[in-house]
Amino acid sequence: MAAQQLRQPNEKTVSKLKLIPDDLEKVKHLLSDHRAVEVPEGLVLKAPWNHEKVFLALVKRGEKHKELWMKNIYVQLYPQRPNCAVLYGPKVGPARRGPLHLNPRASSWQEETFQHVKPFIEYVQSNHKGPGRERNNFDWYRVINWDGFAESIGLK
Repeated sequence: MAAQQLRQPNEKTVSKLKLIPDDLEKVKHLLSDHRAVEVPEGLVLKAPWNHEKVFLALVKRGEKHKELWMKNIYVQLYPQRPNCAVLYGPKVGPARRGPLHLNPRASSWQEETFQHVKPFIEYVQSNHKGPGRERNNFDWYRVINWDGFAESIGLK
């Protein structure tokens, strides 16, 4: 009989947790890495530029960044919807080879901005999301001259 009692589901076990909106916001806040967008004390956001300084300068300028509770944070180079020109954070491992992701197929693409940054970047690879999703593929670039890149996107 004791074995039968062990096999029966415990009525007090919660199978699906439902969060009310306030709880969801608290959970997102707790999961967020706020350090990813905070300028460390003593760091000056001007030349000589590097990946971290450009990323933080774009955030400080007010460009939209990915939600801090999500993985692989990025910041937009300019206001856009849908995303078409983003710089991934310096600690995002999957994007280290090419932290600048550009999608010229998106409706919000600014060719003029690309022409400004083009001398300072180098193509690495493209996404291949499969048939019918070609418009969602981003081209990955590495920045070969951070000072020139920063100036070309309006950072001083």
